[in-house]
Amino acid sequence: MEMQDFISRTAAGLRRMDAKPDILMIIADSFENWEYDLPALCGIPIVKTKVSANYGYADDEYPIVPCFFSLPESQISYQVALFQRGYLEYHR
Repeated sequence: MEMQDFISRTAAGLRRMDAKPDILMIIADSFENWEYDLPALCGIPIVKTKVSANYGYADDEYPIVPCFFSLPESQISYQVALFQRGYLEYHR
């Protein structure tokens, strides 16, 4: 995946959400030819982590996770699923 495609998919996922995440967590080593090295994406601060994989909606792998500081836990799964659906369906 190229950087512009990643940014466009992330923006599509964010548009689906009802709540804005406090940070976006990027899974390090998710991209073969480039590294996202800016402090924010779509106006949301970025943190990076190292995990082997992040699976979610439709059992697909996602290189980015929306994170929340104060959203109730009962709503986080729903918001993450909305994000992942928008991210996945960007090209459909």
